[in-house]
Amino acid sequence: MDAVINGVLEGRPNTDLMYLGSPAVAYPITRAAHEDSIARLTTVPFWHKVTGSVLGPYCRNVEDPIRAESINENAEDQSKDIFMFNGIMTVQGPNYLLAKTLQHWRAVLARELKHARVSVNMAPSCATDSVMHVAAVARGVRGMRAFPPLNYFEPNTAKSIMAYLMIYDMCSDVSAANPKIPLKNPMEIFASLGCHAGLWRAPYTAESISKTAYLMDLFNLV
Repeated sequence: MDAVINGVLEGRPNTDLMYLGSPAVAYPITRAAHEDSIARLTTVPFWHKVTGSVLGPYCRNVEDPIRAESINENAEDQSKDIFMFNGIMTVQGPNYLLAKTLQHWRAVLARELKHARVSVNMAPSCATDSVMHVAAVARGVRGMRAFPPLNYFEPNTAKSIMAYLMIYDMCSDVSAANPKIPLKNPMEIFASLGCHAGLWRAPYTAESISKTAYLMDLFNLV
């Protein structure tokens, strides 16, 4: 797929690209989401500590920001703090991670080097057939609602939202998809309009709460 996209851009430089970004990789998020995730750690209920000691440990969702050596001086945001989110899920395996990372890297190269308009918004967790047909995974997806603000979307809802975001990216001159809009770091394109279903703002990583989420659904506690 990456070779196809690169070939199309070489032959038709005016091509616009549209991706559904995968949240299950590492990428920057907004300052607001980062700060909200940290704040939620101070208000978690007591049962989180109990279940975390037995089924955890629950891992903090975000780490301290990375300090960039340099940023685009034309960008509106001149802070050198880059707020990274690690959404990598071991269960999805290395092939998935590599494929999605290549996809994201192609989006960055297309926007920054070939000046193509690129829509690459993070899609939410969805109750698709490919996810929910595995009973254990389905329970984990449903059970994560026990850890607000985590949630999942029905496929039709997610499709509608992501379609609207793509249309906005293709039509709006002020969208981050427009290569004429300066970003302080090329990777910031992934933080622009993510429909993250709570992943960015949750206090814990999705992977570290997976056992508890499974049990919460198994015993109908959510």
